[in-house]
Amino acid sequence: MWVSTPFLYSDCHFDDVTFTKNVNRSSMFLKFVGNCLRCRKKYMQPDTFIISFKLHSYYKLGRHDAQLVDKWVRFAIESKVKELDLRVQDYCIPQFVFTASSLTQLRFHALEFEVASLSNSSSLTQLKLRPLKLEVPFLSKFPPLKVLSLSYVESNYESFQNLISGCLIIEDLHLQDLNEIHPMHEYLLDIASIISIEAPNLFQANLSLTDGGYGSASCFDLLHFLANLHGLKKMKLSLFWEEDIIFPEDIRNTSSPPLPNLKHLEASLNDEHKKNSELLDFLVWCVPSVETLKINGKILLQVLGSF
Repeated sequence: MWVSTPFLYSDCHFDDVTFTKNVNRSSMFLKFVGNCLRCRKKYMQPDTFIISFKLHSYYKLGRHDAQLVDKWVRFAIESKVKELDLRVQDYCIPQFVFTASSLTQLRFHALEFEVASLSNSSSLTQLKLRPLKLEVPFLSKFPPLKVLSLSYVESNYESFQNLISGCLIIEDLHLQDLNEIHPMHEYLLDIASIISIEAPNLFQANLSLTDGGYGSASCFDLLHFLANLHGLKKMKLSLFWEEDIIFPEDIRNTSSPPLPNLKHLEASLNDEHKKNSELLDFLVWCVPSVETLKINGKILLQVLGSF
């Protein structure tokens, strides 16, 4: 029956396994996956398809191993896979993945882009990347994309902006620890504070903002960045800076709240900061229409009937 299952999940975990002799765990895992897929291809029915294909390996691939993974991914694509989840160290994404008409969800972890532009996809609705480097300039566009998640991604402003602007109907955005490539590594707000996100359908965002230890983030950086997300209805926000941010008392008298339409805010703050109370006051001012407010797991405000 397994040769016809539409869900293929292979995860290389040997932490709880004791071997009687030294073995090459990577080769053993890859051999097992190869045998399984070879049997499936040999005995499957003509109309068999794959809904989800996941391959997680925590060992660095050799050149021959990478070619094997290419073949497995191509087999999944030829089987009209809809969801592709790859976590393979130093593996480069084949170009044919991005032209697959059946593919709607892609998740890449610990992969590496080696090209400046990928084939534009006309079917992707979800794209999750972590961690990798977007070459300069990154020119790919994903018009039907609704969910975009970037974690520990190295990019420059132009490449990041190209990616965001190429997602015309994005509804859900996740950003965590984005790093500048050129001219030097900077903290997330250095990139995010100058980004103008044109996404009228953006409904919710999950953001993790950090200064990366530089200690130079400012209240105005945060205000500018949040103002670019003014259409949001729901947000999860994590703020972790090495040093306190100064929040001038007159900022609320000289600026408009950056998130006037936000209804639900869940924030995680660094408990060690002395100015946390100022940050809390600042966040409350940012969301004048909020119905549910949760800080560090505690509900501070909940309007009757809200979720």
